Amino acid sequence: MSYRAVSARTQYSDSDPEDIELDGPIHRPRKRPRHPIMRFVCFLKDTALMIPVLLVLSIVAMDVYTMLLVSIPAKYHTSPFTSTIFGILFSIDIFLLVWSYLKCVFTSSKVADNPPPAAIVQAISLPRCAKCNEYKPDRAHHCSMCGTCVLKMDHHCPWVANCVGYYNHKYFVLFLFYTVVGSYIYVINEIPTIYGIMMGKRGRNRDLAVDVWGQAVPETITLLSGILTFSFALALTFFSSFHIWMVFKNTTTLEVGERVTKLAENQMISHKLSNKHP
Repeated sequence: MSYRAVSARTQYSDSDPEDIELDGPIHRPRKRPRHPIMRFVCFLKDTALMIPVLLVLSIVAMDVYTMLLVSIPAKYHTSPFTSTIFGILFSIDIFLLVWSYLKCVFTSSKVADNPPPAAIVQAISLPRCAKCNEYKPDRAHHCSMCGTCVLKMDHHCPWVANCVGYYNHKYFVLFLFYTVVGSYIYVINEIPTIYGIMMGKRGRNRDLAVDVWGQAVPETITLLSGILTFSFALALTFFSSFHIWMVFKNTTTLEVGERVTKLAENQMISHKLSNKHP
């Protein structure tokens, strides 16, 4: 149940004991402020966690450079219509990809950054987490990497240096979708170039491509970018399909894992009981 739903229930009707448990909440005092040294250590930790983000942006920049500034201008003279279509589609996709990715990175779903309204805190006693002492509503989980509870936590993703939860799950799914679409656009456009390099059909005088500024670019960069992009396309196709399925089911990765674990435990118990009583 969301904060707003609880607030509306407490304002306009009697609280339902099945939805709001007033008895037995966990009450603990607030945490003491961190020591300045611990704050500095946490700052270094957060800075190190941003390295995968820079790596992702670097791969995106390499794809943009090799396609929009090298491949598309080179193919425009022979096939202007196809090059224009691929360039426009790829540019739109990259813009949406980077936008959704940055929103996912910098949007927080932590309970500390999204506290409950004062009306709820004054009306009912909310349970707190035994580890971080933050409020812990339904479907919130404690993240050991972030050190705090996250609303409707899906998982902690190192590639976004953030927990995927209630407020940024949408941006995470959009980022996966745009990444898959952009990867396939890139691979389809670069198939002739990559095929020519791998089959050795490039002569020595054509070992270097030229970008829009006239700078020589080794075609091995295009080959490396194509291999990485194709690998990401295959892997993220299944990963994004799984997350889209969970969106339609209104569930999360942690909840799916919990159900699978519980099912396995029940099957194990049933198997042991059947062996005891043949």
